[in-house]
Amino acid sequence: MNEFFEREIRQRAGITAAKTYKGSRLHVQYITQISVRPPTFVVFTAGGKAGLHFSFLRHLENRLRDEFGFFATPIRIIERHKSKGRK
Repeated sequence: MNEFFEREIRQRAGITAAKTYKGSRLHVQYITQISVRPPTFVVFTAGGKAGLHFSFLRHLENRLRDEFGFFATPIRIIERHKSKGRK
């Protein structure tokens, strides 16, 4: 999964700094699959405000469909956000 994600980063410059719905930039750290029925992926992000932009999520979903053949299969993408500061 992370090999796929690294290829995406190299192919599309700036994918690691995804826009949020509020306009700030998030650093996308990595992605992992946590379930198979339905295929569920977790995108780990840091920095900025939580909430990936819908266009980034749609792009990621379409690339997952193309790469792994998820034709007519619902795909869930969940964001896990790590804030900047320590608590």
